[in-house]
Amino acid sequence: MIQLKIQNINSIRDWFLPGFPEFIYLYNISICFFHLSMNYKKIRKQDHRQKEESSFYFWVTKSILYK
Repeated sequence: MIQLKIQNINSIRDWFLPGFPEFIYLYNISICFFHLSMNYKKIRKQDHRQKEESSFYFWVTKSILYK
């Protein structure tokens, strides 16, 4: 049962990241968190439109991440 769970985790990772090296995956995650941390204070001070723009950058980065 444990071996089956490990195989499922690996197949999920291969489904999200077909042929991606691990370091590129971690690099894209770090870019994603960088965008979120840079935009966090701007989001709190500005209006809803700015929130939509920052979430747009987040989803672009996420689409690159799971491409």
